[in-house]
Amino acid sequence: MNFKIWLIEAEYKDVRNTYKDLMDYLEKSPEELFVNFSDRPKGLFVASKNPGHYDPIGIYGFSKEYMQRDKNQNQGFWSLPYITVFRPKSSAKILNLDTVPVEEAKQMLKKMGIEDYIEKPWHRKPANNSGGALLWNTMEKYNALNGLHKNSSWNGLFKKIGVDVIRDTKSVIHHNEPDQIIVLNPSQAEIVKTVEKPLNQWQQKIQKQMYDLLNELGHKYLKDFKITSRKRGSAEITKTYPKHELASNPDIWMSATSTNTEIPLIIELNYSAYNGTLRGYINDQSKNDYLFNAEIRAGGSSWDQINVVDLDFNDMKKQMENALDKITQEISSSEINKAEKIQNKIINKLDFANFKTRYDSGRYQSVAQFKVGDTPAMLKIVSAPSQTGVTINIVFSFIGRDPYSGKNASRKISFEPISFNVNDENDIDIKYELKKSISNKIDILSKDEWSGFFEREMKAIKGLLKLL
Repeated sequence: MNFKIWLIEAEYKDVRNTYKDLMDYLEKSPEELFVNFSDRPKGLFVASKNPGHYDPIGIYGFSKEYMQRDKNQNQGFWSLPYITVFRPKSSAKILNLDTVPVEEAKQMLKKMGIEDYIEKPWHRKPANNSGGALLWNTMEKYNALNGLHKNSSWNGLFKKIGVDVIRDTKSVIHHNEPDQIIVLNPSQAEIVKTVEKPLNQWQQKIQKQMYDLLNELGHKYLKDFKITSRKRGSAEITKTYPKHELASNPDIWMSATSTNTEIPLIIELNYSAYNGTLRGYINDQSKNDYLFNAEIRAGGSSWDQINVVDLDFNDMKKQMENALDKITQEISSSEINKAEKIQNKIINKLDFANFKTRYDSGRYQSVAQFKVGDTPAMLKIVSAPSQTGVTINIVFSFIGRDPYSGKNASRKISFEPISFNVNDENDIDIKYELKKSISNKIDILSKDEWSGFFEREMKAIKGLLKLL
């Protein structure tokens, strides 16, 4: 659904009117304006020094024309709580990536001192044949091949050619952002309008309703439990119920987790702002990890329009109570004990690593961090009762070099997860399962086009085979 339709159909008038006023303002304004979305309340027009991307440090915005399109692929930005309308000053030096000639781009690269990188091999190709695409691709190549992963390395290069603002309407910077502007020098832009936290009002209401429902179900079925919210930087939710800054993430996840080992349950609620759905889960969304699984959808919710107020929490409560009544009658301590025995049997066979084990809501999780040669590795084993025995999930990974991102970069390299179901601790040949997974990974890496970069990692993986 595009944002204009949402403005018409949304039921929460204060929220709708706030956005409608903004869109009317943009439409009536005769000048070219740009819109920045932010989740930072302090210093609305200050660039983040730790952005979640690898492009320049700056203030990013969309053009007025792009905002008014019937469809665009950047609707998610509307959920951010702070919106700033701005325009570049007449004194700003603007670099338009769409119109800069190829020869002029080469002269810019020469001023930066990186013209030699134009011909160096690089796995990403320029977005098109324009001078702007050549310029951006060469700068990206220079930063990556020299391990310059700080965003400020871009800004240092642009400073050499005196650029204040970058304009892009051809997806040169990012394929999913066809029309954007980057203000590198905030002193060369003017704020003309600001909008603050229009979505936070109804998100607060929904989160409070979710908390109250989980609190009621927790006291009835779990007895001892904690309520947590899956939000950035959020800790356990206390009885005083904090007012989180929600709008930076429109989806709300909240769960009540049993702290009683005899009741291995997690009750979870998920609200999606984009499709207006409220979903309930008992013991996670995964159908293989837990004993007893249930998914409940609130009646009356729709996939084709956003409903910001009238979610049917009473219907959700009835559905979840019916599922919990059945589940709590079927739980037995013998099933939990079987999972513990099998978990211990597995980690005892893997005596080359020291495992730390913890029990969490019906699952036993054992994690070992160790080194094979100079290569750090991690092995995680999870056992959980299921309706047909005990489900075992094994995840193995190591830290290897990342040739795609520069000579000194590293990344986590994961093996295919191992998953199987057993009824008895004697049914397991864990070393055989691991050997098979490791051998498959060796085969995959040996065929990789960058296999020459993985020589140290290959040696370490083969060393792990010897340990088994």
